Amino acid sequence: MLGGRDGTTTSRRVSDRRTRAGQPPYSGNIGEAQAQGRGVGKALLAEACEAAQQTGLKRVTLTTCRDVPWNAPFYHKIGFEYLEEPALDPDLRATLKEEEACGFLPGTRCAMQRCL
Repeated sequence: MLGGRDGTTTSRRVSDRRTRAGQPPYSGNIGEAQAQGRGVGKALLAEACEAAQQTGLKRVTLTTCRDVPWNAPFYHKIGFEYLEEPALDPDLRATLKEEEACGFLPGTRCAMQRCL
């Protein structure tokens, strides 16, 4: 994750790896402070979900902060469901472990999915 000290970029993560199941790679996210509360994130997610559906994918997954109001609660409000530990595939489980290795406290991150 990268973040600008001036607060303009809240997060950025990009990975070009393929998942073991052959799914497309995690594409990342960018949150600009000046865009918050203006529907930009919601519109970007709608576009991403539509593009995923057009390529034949059945779901979109993400990892995020569980208790930050503009993270997991926002995604839940727009149709993402929490995935509990038994429902995690190996790649999501590995992503959460990677995030802990980067400094997130255990249990503060969660995985979510939106079925298409």
